[in-house]
Amino acid sequence: GGIEVFAILDETPGRAAIRPGAFVEVSFPDRLYEDVIELPEASLFNGTTIYVVEDNRLVARDVTIAGYGGESIYVRDGIKPGDVVLTTRFAEIGEGVLVDIRSAD
Repeated sequence: GGIEVFAILDETPGRAAIRPGAFVEVSFPDRLYEDVIELPEASLFNGTTIYVVEDNRLVARDVTIAGYGGESIYVRDGIKPGDVVLTTRFAEIGEGVLVDIRSAD
């Protein structure tokens, strides 16, 4: 995402002015997320659902999204330690679908 910023630049004598239309880089602190799990945005379905794998079957879980960052989501609630989360989209996804877990290596 992005934000719109309006700024007033000081005109300091002896310094070159920024020319109209120039691009500048601005850095400012972002929000600090605590007690969240970062997942790929592709893990999220219908805005609040992820799928975890239990006994090689998909189980839908409602989650609370704390925020978004680039191609990631930050999940606050709905995932337990040790859960295996589906991070790949495929046709006909749904509760109870049999899956084969493969390593990315």
